Amino acid sequence: MNCAPDDLKDLFFGELDPRERKRVEEHLPKCLSCQHEYDRLQLTQTALLSVREEELPRRIAFVSDKVFEPRWYQKLWNSGPKLGFAGAAMLSCAILVHGLAPAHGSQTASPTTDPAVIQAMVQQEVNRRVELEVKKVSAEYEARGEAKLQRAMTEQRKELDFDRRADMMALEANYTVLQKKLNSWRLASAEVPEAGQ
Repeated sequence: MNCAPDDLKDLFFGELDPRERKRVEEHLPKCLSCQHEYDRLQLTQTALLSVREEELPRRIAFVSDKVFEPRWYQKLWNSGPKLGFAGAAMLSCAILVHGLAPAHGSQTASPTTDPAVIQAMVQQEVNRRVELEVKKVSAEYEARGEAKLQRAMTEQRKELDFDRRADMMALEANYTVLQKKLNSWRLASAEVPEAGQ
């Protein structure tokens, strides 16, 4: 059977004759796409059945009904003069409350506005930051120098070790040559007859 979405819809709504129904039901377990389509149909039906039914309104509201009259805050918001008056009243209340409220920080000294003091404070902060940066840069420089020194010392040790090995090999070679010469002189002196004999 070829996949036909119309056959699936007819099966779902029960509009197929028994022979066609049997043919589609036999095809459904074998075809994955048809199974997905059939599952989607069932999901759609479940979603539609879960929607609450609402009754249609019996009367249409007219503009003259009280339902459409604006609320008090809508009237205030849409009226410029009323909104301005309300804002001015709120500002007046805020100024009055601020003037009558006791000052919480009256014991503390007022902030200094002397330019020389401010300049000294700024200079002190600048000096502190510069000192921190100088320390940071010098620490980085010293760390780089230390690493460079360690690398140079390692390379120098390798060079010295190489030179020492080369010197030892040359010394061994010279020793071997001298040993051979000494042995040959001994043999030569042993072979030379003494003058009195």
